[in-house]
Amino acid sequence: DSHLVVAVGSDRDWRGYCHAIEREELLDDDRFNPLEDRLANKDDLYKIIDPIMTRRTTDEWLDILRDYEVPCGPVYDTLEIWDDKYAQSEKLLEELTKDSLSDSLPVVRYPGNFEDQDSFAETGPPELGAQTEEVLKANGYSQEKIEAMKDDGII
Repeated sequence: DSHLVVAVGSDRDWRGYCHAIEREELLDDDRFNPLEDRLANKDDLYKIIDPIMTRRTTDEWLDILRDYEVPCGPVYDTLEIWDDKYAQSEKLLEELTKDSLSDSLPVVRYPGNFEDQDSFAETGPPELGAQTEEVLKANGYSQEKIEAMKDDGII
């Protein structure tokens, strides 16, 4: 019915995932243990799990996987995210403002957290050309060369 992402990046997550999909025998399959082997044999693994994952709805899988503490989430299009209760509760939905515009732009914050760091840009990108001189100087252009480019209509 839709898509979901499942992040099985550790052996603990792998155990939970195998239990969630009721395929515990995969835990003893040498092709898929440890993580490096799962990655090396991902084509074989996908052949096993793809048919399993199509047997339930996205919402059913999300409930099951979360019960087993397997990192997962729905894949949304740009409109669906605004209705997601998790995104709302975690304050992942923001309005980006730009000085030159009276309207704001709705954006989705990066969901990761960094120690003592905010992952949200509070303003929109600069206007086209607003930082041209700064960028040129940072790339070794002299003020004289920049002025010459201005005079020639290049910038």
